Amino acid sequence: MRTLLAPACLLACLAAASLAPLPRAEAQPAGGRPARGDSAADAEEELDEDLDEDLDADERDEADQGDLDEPPPREPLGTNPYVQEEDEDEAVEVIAGPCQGRRIIRIMVEGTQRVAAEDVLAGMRLGADMPCTDAEVTRDARALWELGFFDDIVIEAEPVGSGVVLVVRLRERPEIRQIVFDGNDDVSDDDLTEKITLREREILSASTVREQVGKIRDHYASEGYFLAQVTYEVLHVDGDSNEVDVVFHITEGPEVKVRRITIVGNDSISTSDLHGIMATGETGFFSFITSSNTFDREKFDEDMVRLQAWYYDQGYLAMSVGSARVELTPDREYIDITIPVDEGPRFRIGEITVRELDENGEAAETLRPASTLREEIDLDRGDWFNRTAIATGLMEIQREYRDEGFARVEVEPETDLDEDERIVDLTLTITRGPPVRIERIRIAGNTKTRDRVIRREFQILEGDLYSQTLIERSRTFVNALGYFERVDFSEEQGSAPDLMVLNVEVAERATGTFQVGAGFSSIERFIVTAQIQQQNLFGRGQSLSLNVQLS
Repeated sequence: MRTLLAPACLLACLAAASLAPLPRAEAQPAGGRPARGDSAADAEEELDEDLDEDLDADERDEADQGDLDEPPPREPLGTNPYVQEEDEDEAVEVIAGPCQGRRIIRIMVEGTQRVAAEDVLAGMRLGADMPCTDAEVTRDARALWELGFFDDIVIEAEPVGSGVVLVVRLRERPEIRQIVFDGNDDVSDDDLTEKITLREREILSASTVREQVGKIRDHYASEGYFLAQVTYEVLHVDGDSNEVDVVFHITEGPEVKVRRITIVGNDSISTSDLHGIMATGETGFFSFITSSNTFDREKFDEDMVRLQAWYYDQGYLAMSVGSARVELTPDREYIDITIPVDEGPRFRIGEITVRELDENGEAAETLRPASTLREEIDLDRGDWFNRTAIATGLMEIQREYRDEGFARVEVEPETDLDEDERIVDLTLTITRGPPVRIERIRIAGNTKTRDRVIRREFQILEGDLYSQTLIERSRTFVNALGYFERVDFSEEQGSAPDLMVLNVEVAERATGTFQVGAGFSSIERFIVTAQIQQQNLFGRGQSLSLNVQLS
């Protein structure tokens, strides 16, 4: 039996590989391709104007450095515990006996600080000159409660002549002044703040605060702290500001180690082989050195993806990993993990066909002979199916087209599975699209380094045909200057379908050093030395070194 099948796992991976942007460049030490420096004559002509420019830049750098100071310390915590009423029946009181259908003369609002009286009245159906009834007053009281701004509501009807005055007495829920974590020695405040949804300057909700306790516990469990305990308290800030501090008290406890990892369902692959693929390991003789037996949820989730990918590369196209079961041991010092897998059948490669279609879906001639492009897939008929080898081959085929200007080329894989024979035929369909030229190279982030210092490292220029290899090489050369902490390349659509804008975002790094030393010599007695170096003088890509020795 033959079925046409495109496994989601396969297509997702290969499509991602075919559409993946260029990887972000990380900072590299200087010493790559030599920079092409300017002439000495040019340096002398521009020295005066550069000096003023760079003095201004230095002042900006000093100002920026001031912004990097430590954040201000937290305010002293409040001292009085705050208890918020959450039960509506307890928090809402209606004294509407005198209503008896009388006309409402006016409605008075008392006790508000942040919420305007007009906003309170807008939340009520009752108003002046309307008849007052117990049911209507109760309904409005509950409507005010639903707003979430108040935790104590009293509405009282006071008779005045033949009418009544409604007095709405409210206690606003306090605002959260600050959120404090106490006892978190191994997990940073920033990490915990990112995991919770509570934020400073929000209106306090006790139920929301309680939800954060679970989020904090879950995060600690993901880091291997299954025994972490979390409590909280709400402290009223002294004074009339109606603010509170929310404090989460954390007892982290020890990290729980992995005692045993059991894999069930792996009939064809040994458990020891699968353990070797995983970063999470069992407690053993060397685990105290590698810390591989420390449970980390993020690392463990990556292990599950790694297991599935490894099976795919061995030909198990239908393989799946079930939900892992994590159990604490009775002594609460270790965890045991059970991972269920379903291997499914194993497939071999059959025919691999490479073809190209034009914009009308008609067959077209490939950029290179189809047999040559086929060789980019490092698999032969009869080999076990290997997803990584196919993804790598797709990227190489794309590179060949992109280096000839076809920046938007697409290579779509399609599999035809013979489930009886366990053979996979693979068809790669290429759609090249129009040739693309570089319309503009836009550079940003270089507050000191001149554009031309960066541009002279480019192997591709504005007006040239797009080339993936030349763009990657340009990024490497800019990185090798050593002037930047970060170099990011990105692409965007130009002013026409066949034009592209290349964006270059850099982050400057310090390129100057100043060293002072002192010592004694039997000949010259006391010696003082000083050295000044600047690797990017005036932002022009030139180096300056000055050494002084006094004795």
